[in-house]
Amino acid sequence: MPDERGICIYCGADGPITADHVPPQTLFGKPRPSDLLTVPSCERCNNLASLDDEYFKSRIAFRKDIKEHEVIKQIRPSVIRAFEKKEKQGFAKAFLRSLQRVDFPGSPGPAQPGLTYEVELDRLYRVIARVTHGYHWKEVGHRIDLSTCYVGVVGDEQLEGADPEFQEATRQQFSTAPSTTIGNKVFSFQGVRDKADRRVTVWLMTFYERVNFLSATLPY
Repeated sequence: MPDERGICIYCGADGPITADHVPPQTLFGKPRPSDLLTVPSCERCNNLASLDDEYFKSRIAFRKDIKEHEVIKQIRPSVIRAFEKKEKQGFAKAFLRSLQRVDFPGSPGPAQPGLTYEVELDRLYRVIARVTHGYHWKEVGHRIDLSTCYVGVVGDEQLEGADPEFQEATRQQFSTAPSTTIGNKVFSFQGVRDKADRRVTVWLMTFYERVNFLSATLPY
């Protein structure tokens, strides 16, 4: 429940606020890291984000490329338990309906059978946009002015499929930027600012050492 007044970093509302964790604290397992960022959020924005946070956790917990990560092993059972709750049956059925059998490339050797699932990228990107709001507020010193800027997000598949010039420019941009890691290698980020237009910031975020997102605050 709100316990003080302040400015919500997401919508700019002035009133009762709660403390919102970015990234979502459930991604870190227990015990939670002591340096997890909390930001001022109105209760409405905080509540609206909770379902996206749960969706993000459920989809990332079953990625094949991070299944051996220590924290993923810890949080995956909680995702399965959540699917078993009566009030989450619709959520679980939607996930199960999206499962498809595929053959994954072997390394080395023949392809191995497995399962893949659909992901609503917009829901993942909303979580990353919130994290961008949070770290922009912390590192830059003020909230993003949504009347003049928006937050753009792309995921690792788009990054891997980008043209080589863009990939090289991205590598160069972050080559000297300091990196911060939170939790047991659960989340790390780098941020850079445009010297010509200080409204422009670019953020490289990595979850569980493998899952990358690139976000930016850009003027309209």
